[in-house]
Amino acid sequence: MIIRKSFARKSLIPILASALILPCAVSAYGAEADNPLSLSLEAGVRYDDNIIVDAQDLASRVADESALFRGAVGYKIGSGGDTYLKPEYSFSQTLHQDATQFDLQIHGLSLDGGTKLGNLNLGATYRYSYVRLGRENFLDIHSLRPNLRFRAASKFFVTLAYEYQQQDFKQLALDGRDAHRNSASVNGFYSLGKGKSISASYRVMRHITDDTVLRYWAHVITARVRFPFEIAGREFAFRGRYRYRMKDFMNFDPDIGAKRSDNRHSLRARLETPLFAKLTARIQYEYVDSSSNLASIDYKEQVVTFSIAWKM
Repeated sequence: MIIRKSFARKSLIPILASALILPCAVSAYGAEADNPLSLSLEAGVRYDDNIIVDAQDLASRVADESALFRGAVGYKIGSGGDTYLKPEYSFSQTLHQDATQFDLQIHGLSLDGGTKLGNLNLGATYRYSYVRLGRENFLDIHSLRPNLRFRAASKFFVTLAYEYQQQDFKQLALDGRDAHRNSASVNGFYSLGKGKSISASYRVMRHITDDTVLRYWAHVITARVRFPFEIAGREFAFRGRYRYRMKDFMNFDPDIGAKRSDNRHSLRARLETPLFAKLTARIQYEYVDSSSNLASIDYKEQVVTFSIAWKM
């Protein structure tokens, strides 16, 4: 065990270093402000004291370190007008030190489009996500999200959205979790000027699984804040998020002798500062407090992440 662990730590160093050097090399080409091509890269390390697989209702009670890699590339067609179309590919990978059964890989393909009609912005996004867990096929997700955005006041914007999602689990033991979901949301964004902003949203979801015991209604409330500031001439930005999620299950669960009920509070704080060559350093802390009458997901979790990001 000690030999394998030592090897894993050493083997992650060149991979992480390469991921951090690549943005610097790419940035040498430069980019105009109206460039329709978008590209972002991020690499970092993370410590999680209780690895969670939310889609599987699994709290592992296992702590581990991991390397994190993310990237996305897209091309915006019609970026100079009121109507646009943007295809995009995204990639995300976590590589754990010891708990490799929780290595998570996500490939995403999306098509985003929108147009402006007077004071209204109409848009829609289709996304397909292919998810692998522990190097095995885990989950396919298809989602379609039309939305409507408008200015309600001089610095206040409102977005209304509907989303349909279909989930297809690839492991036979999880077939009962195959689901379709309908949700509606409203989001309010208020600009405080000079990059400062606050926003709040509410979303209601109806999640219907093949296994009737796992069907539920969910309510999600989210509040966000962004606050840039300077210390000794260096720019920083603080981003905070609080989220409350309540799941009200529809049917009796014989394993717990009642209808299941979940409540989850999560708090996330992130501090970032620009470095050079369009690189940004980020440190993030997240705390999750999940309470449920199903013992397996009655848990607490803390996650600390440090990463370097680049965006063209």
